[in-house]
Order: sequence, then structure tokens, then C-alpha cells
Amino acid sequence: MEYINEKLIELNNFIQKSKVAIIGLGVSNIPLLDYMHNLKANVTVFDDREGKCSPGKCTADCSWF
Repeated sequence: MEYINEKLIELNNFIQKSKVAIIGLGVSNIPLLDYMHNLKANVTVFDDREGKCSPGKCTADCSWF
């Protein structure tokens, strides 16, 4: 029997098409940014390093402050 994480499914459904803020784009938040992008969340990134890091394909789809 396969385990189904119902809370994760509920969270993913809640995040889809929601506004999400990521504060600080360190090493640990780059995968989070990709995860949120895959869920089609409206992501805003607050970081001092705008343009100095490349978190991947979703950079162009995010707002930077």
C-alpha cells in the first residue's frame, strides 16, 4: 500500500495560483522557488542579490525586490 501525504496535497492545492513571498534567495530557497513555480504560484522574491544569482528557469517569472 502506497502512503499518500494528504497534508502535502492540501498544501499544494492551496499554493496553486496563490501569491507567495520568498525572503532571501539562499541555497536552500532556490529549490523552493522552483517548487513554487511548478505549482504556478505568483512568486515575489526579496533579496539583495538581484541579478547576481541565477535560480533557474523561473527567474523571469518572478518579481524581485
